Parts: sequence; structure tokens; C-alpha cells
Amino acid sequence: MCTKIISKYPNKQREVMEMREIRTAALIGMGAMGAVFAPGLSATLGDGFRVVAGGARKARLARGVTVNGAPVTFRLTEPEGPAEPVDLVILFVKALYSRAAMAANHSLIGPDTYVLTLQNGSGHEDILGEFVPQERIIIGTTEDNGAVLGMGHIRRGG
Repeated sequence: MCTKIISKYPNKQREVMEMREIRTAALIGMGAMGAVFAPGLSATLGDGFRVVAGGARKARLARGVTVNGAPVTFRLTEPEGPAEPVDLVILFVKALYSRAAMAANHSLIGPDTYVLTLQNGSGHEDILGEFVPQERIIIGTTEDNGAVLGMGHIRRGG
């Protein structure tokens, strides 16, 4: 199963649309917003989807989380560990940790990897541009929201 994304970026004379099939994705930053998006990504991509987590966070996530009361588990991978590049890296860390998160997970990034962030604020493209070309950066917004109710318990607001 695969998902398609569309990336738009300016070309000197015209706007170019490129469509790629996304078969593998890694989510960095499994907080409330990561937990909102991860179940759908996991259901769509199956074994092609993984959540990056290490140490105590990995131990907690290995037990799973609940999103609106529904239990969810994910395939986990260690940060800074050996990993094959994925088609899409989704960055959900707090903005001030973006550079460190991308550097720690550089093995997930290959020559064709896209990076998607839905972080608040602006300027993310400059940091992400240190790791992938600008045409591989997708910056978006969402009206969806999530809140941590307790350890491993997330409420998706919609």
C-alpha cells in the first residue's frame, strides 16, 4: 500500500508539480501531534512506517499509546542507529530541537527523501535545508490537534 504526496516548489519560469509514491516513512517526535498522525500513517504504510524513539521514550512507546481511548502500537527504530533511507521523514519535534533531531537521524535521509513538518512558526525551511534540498521540503499546517492527557494517553481534538 502506498500514499501519494504532491510537492510544489517555484521554478524560475513556472511552478512544477511532482508526484511520488510514498512507501516508507519515519516520524521523529512522538508527542501529542505525532500520536495524532501516526495511527493513520501506520495503517496506510504498514511495515513501511516507523516511529523514531530511544531510551526511556522507546520503552514507553513499546507498550503502545492510546489515542481517544483506542490502543495503538508502532514499529520503532532507534535514533542515531543504522537505518535505510525512507521516502518521507515527518518532523514533529519542538522547533528548537529540529536541527539536533535531523542530525541524529541523518541515516533516514537519502537522495530522494522528502521532509515534512507541520511545526508552528516560520524559518523551518532554513534548518531543514541543511539536510535536504529545498525542493524536498514540505511545510504545512494543520487544523487537527492533540493533547497529552497522561503518560501514553492522547486526545485527538480534530
